[in-house]
Amino acid sequence: MRASSWSRREFLRMGATVAGMTFLAACAPTTETPDTGEVAQGAEEPQAAPETKVKVEYWDVSSPESLDGQVKEAMINRFREKHPELEVESVYKPTTEGTQMSEALLTAIAGGTPPDAAYFDRFIVAAWAAEDSLTDLTDLCANAGITKDDYYDFAWTEVTGWKGKVWALPFDTDTRALYVNKQHLLDAGLDPDNIPQDLDTFDQWAEQLFEYDGPRLVRAGFIPWYAQGGCPYVWGWTFGAEYWSPEDPNNIVVNSEQAVASMEWRRAYAEKYGAEAFESFSSAFGTETLHPFYVDQMSMMYNGDWMLAQIEKYAPDLEFTVVPMPYPAGGRTATMAGGWSVVIPRGAKHVAEGFEFISYFAGPEEMDYFCRETAHIPTLKEAAAQPFYHEDPMHKVFMDLLPIANTRPPVPIGQFLWTALIEARDLVIHGTKTPKQALDDVQANAIKEMERFRE
Repeated sequence: MRASSWSRREFLRMGATVAGMTFLAACAPTTETPDTGEVAQGAEEPQAAPETKVKVEYWDVSSPESLDGQVKEAMINRFREKHPELEVESVYKPTTEGTQMSEALLTAIAGGTPPDAAYFDRFIVAAWAAEDSLTDLTDLCANAGITKDDYYDFAWTEVTGWKGKVWALPFDTDTRALYVNKQHLLDAGLDPDNIPQDLDTFDQWAEQLFEYDGPRLVRAGFIPWYAQGGCPYVWGWTFGAEYWSPEDPNNIVVNSEQAVASMEWRRAYAEKYGAEAFESFSSAFGTETLHPFYVDQMSMMYNGDWMLAQIEKYAPDLEFTVVPMPYPAGGRTATMAGGWSVVIPRGAKHVAEGFEFISYFAGPEEMDYFCRETAHIPTLKEAAAQPFYHEDPMHKVFMDLLPIANTRPPVPIGQFLWTALIEARDLVIHGTKTPKQALDDVQANAIKEMERFRE
């Protein structure tokens, strides 16, 4: 635990006390023994004062029991071995429920007691930088030879989206695709080797995969907002929407015709199968070994490449396949490239040591190790080009989607948009607002929010 900051009065009082003690020591009579070159009997050899290690406090969002958490701990232990002069304390701090941010981290920054490094969702880097909550790493990166040429463009754009300065080091990335339980398709008389590419036919397949026990839903064919389908942008992209352009970075458009159509599609699922039925059904979902896709509760889901490693660990006998998500007429094959980064919060006490840690953690060797172990993709182009990431035919699906992947708008109101669009979707699927009403409201509020950051 860090000591609280002293007031100026307390500092002066402590200084006066120390000065007084120094004065008394200087006036005390000496009892020196003439130097004979020998050590007095019973006296010990003077010992050098032990070196004090600098403590680097690092906050991470992964549970220590999870696969990601275990892999990261191995990475941190290697850093400890290579840097015995530093003491790294890894602290588990989950994100705030329903968001991609950490209220604990924000509180620590505001209180002047932040950690020296933190694992951080890349898409909200610009938002936190605009609020002066992150340390500018531009000069540190230049001195370390870290440049934009090392990374995929989208990853570098996300960490430099505010004033063109470097606010974070990109870490992993990922794309999303459709996971399909092959046995469920076979049982329904559907061909898992010929999954439809058009959304209308896909919806018909999904309908055939729903199962009920009387009125109770026991297996869902597909839930559009489950897992990574809950990303509020991905279905808009699938329908052909564009939310943001780097050529006009202050212009956010969330209520385009295509975005509204994607919301209509989600509303149709809620009306057909019942939003409340979905919620009751989903409330019983487990995680890891009891994930609904593993235990026959869900036939198809939209999820990220990291699920390949999860399935290998928790359900190695599951017969499944992965394909790009089908899309409607006028839409396109779409996916989202997400991912994380490492940052130094504003007010960190050990910036140099924190940068030493994050530049190792997000360096090529450890990034590659993490991505191999967890089925993610490096943001460092050289690492991602290795054959390993293309050898598994299922992971190759995700790699092949990377060149066309979209990222969430790296704008100062990124967290606001994320939360507002999720709330809009919930209002729509529960019939409180029409898709157009909900998105028009978000658009109007987004314009107001952006005004704070226009220069």
